[in-house]
Amino acid sequence: MAAEPSASADQSVVEGEARDFAPHILTADLEQAAQLCPDRAAFRMAGADFSYAALHDAAGRLAGGLAALGVGPGDRIATLMPNHPLFLVALHAAWRRGAAMSGLNPLYGQPLLQRQLAEVTPKVLLTLDEPELLAKARAVAPEGAAVLAATPSGAELLPGAAGTGGLAAHMAGPAPASEPLTVDDLALLQFTGGTTGVPKAAELTHRNISINNQQLGARLPRFGFGCEDFLALPPFSHIIGSSIILCLGVKLAATLHPVARFVPEEAVRLMVAQRISFLSGVPPMFMAIARLPAAQGADWSALKYCMTGGAAIPASVIAEFEGVTGAPLLTAYGLSETAPGAVLALEGEKAPEGGTGRPLPETKVEIRDIADPGRIVPRGSRGEICISGPQVTRGYFGRPEESAHALGQGFLRTGDIGVIDAEGFIWVVDRLKDIIIASGYNIYPALVEEALYRHPDIVEAAVVGAPDEYRGETVKAVVVLAEGKTLALEDLQAFLKDSLSPMEMPKQLEVRSELPRSPAGKILRRALKAEG
Repeated sequence: MAAEPSASADQSVVEGEARDFAPHILTADLEQAAQLCPDRAAFRMAGADFSYAALHDAAGRLAGGLAALGVGPGDRIATLMPNHPLFLVALHAAWRRGAAMSGLNPLYGQPLLQRQLAEVTPKVLLTLDEPELLAKARAVAPEGAAVLAATPSGAELLPGAAGTGGLAAHMAGPAPASEPLTVDDLALLQFTGGTTGVPKAAELTHRNISINNQQLGARLPRFGFGCEDFLALPPFSHIIGSSIILCLGVKLAATLHPVARFVPEEAVRLMVAQRISFLSGVPPMFMAIARLPAAQGADWSALKYCMTGGAAIPASVIAEFEGVTGAPLLTAYGLSETAPGAVLALEGEKAPEGGTGRPLPETKVEIRDIADPGRIVPRGSRGEICISGPQVTRGYFGRPEESAHALGQGFLRTGDIGVIDAEGFIWVVDRLKDIIIASGYNIYPALVEEALYRHPDIVEAAVVGAPDEYRGETVKAVVVLAEGKTLALEDLQAFLKDSLSPMEMPKQLEVRSELPRSPAGKILRRALKAEG
C-alpha cells in the first residue's frame, strides 16, 4: 500500500449502484449462442474449431448418456481435465439433467482429489483419455461412479461422431428433454482455492452465476455479442475459468482460446494473431507481457479489457502495461463464494495505489471488527471484508457449521482484511490467517510485500512469519531476483528503512528461483510457511 487509506468518521460501508438484473437458467446462454451464432467457434484449439452449434448438440447427446447412467435432478457430476471443450459440454449436459457439476484440478494430488470427490459424491467423473490422467481419475473416483474418458482431440463432441467406445459410446443416443430447473437450483460446486486451509465446495446457483455475469457486464460495456475472443488461460476448475471465461464467454458467444500454461512469448503471439479482446490473469503475467520486446509496437487494437486480481499490483505495472497495449488493466476482487466478482475498478477511474476499486452493482461491502463481526468499523480502519449481494453463495456443500460461521449473520465473512477509505475505494490488505504476530504487534505481509516490490531487482516477493524464540514470529522475505542480480539482507533493510517500521522490517531473507503458486497463479504463502 503506497500510503495509509484516507479516513473519515463514516462507517465502512459502500454499495454498488442499483440495477434491475434478471436471473436465468444458464442453459439459455448456450441455446442463444447456438441459435444466433451457430457457425461461430466456441473453442479454437490447436487449429481445430468447435462451433456453438456443435457444442450445443454435444451437450444434448451427453445429457442422454448421463440420463442412461442415472443422473437426474439433485445429482452431481465432476470433471478432472485441463481446459478442454468437454468441460463446457459437461456443464450444460449436467444442467439439462437438473444436476450440478464440480470441476477438479488435475494437478492436485490423489489424497486431496479423493477428499473432494468424497465430498461432492458425483455419479459420473469425466476425464481425457491420456494415460496418466485416466489412471489418476480411476484411482480417485468414488466407488460406484462411472469414469468416462474423451479423446484429447474432442472428436466425439462433433456431430456424427461414431459411438464405438469411451465417452463416444455414451453420446450415441438422442438428447432427452431437459429436466425442469429454477434459478435457485444448484449449478456449480466450486472448490475454494485452499490458500488458507482445506478447500471447501461453495454452492453456486444459476441465480448466483447469471447475475454475476450481468454485474461484470455492466462494468465492461464495450463487450459485444458474437464478436469477442477470450484467452482461456485460467483453469476451468477455478472460479475465474468456470464463471467468467466459460459462462460469461458463452453469454457473449465469444470464441475461447485454451492455453495450457502461460509462456509470455507464446501468449503475446497468440493474443495478437487471434485478436484477443479479453485477458484475465495475475500481476506477474501483465508485467511479463509489458516488458516483452515482441509486445512493443504490436497491434493491440482488439484488446478491450484486462482484469487482474489475487495479489496487489503496483501502479507502475498498470501504467506500463496500459502504455504498451492501450487496453485498460482493471483491478478486481472476488472469491469462489461470490461467483466470483465482488469489486471491480471502473474503467477510466484509478483507485489509489493499493486500492482495488468499488463494489459491483447490487453489491454491498462492509468492513467489520475482526473480534466483533457485529460492529462495522469507521472508514480508514482495518477489519474483515464482509459482502452481501445476489452473487453470494448460499453455503458450503455438506458443511453446515462452516456455512453458519461464514454466512450466519446475513453477509459473507471473507477472511480477508480490508479498508474502505474516505472516498469509498476498497483496499484488500491481507488474509486474516496470514497476519504475522510479532511481540503482540500485527504485521500485514501484503504491506511489506508492496515495499519489497519497489526494489528494482526484486521480480516477485512473498512475506511469511518465521518462528522466533523471543518475538514469537519474525518477518521473513522470500524473493525472486532479476537475472544476474544478488541481494544481501542488510542492503535490503537499508533500502526499506524509509518504507517500513522496525517491527515490519524483514529480519530474514531467502532468494529463490521461483515461488510456489496455486493453479490460479497466486503465490502460496502457506506453502512457504510450512517449509519453515
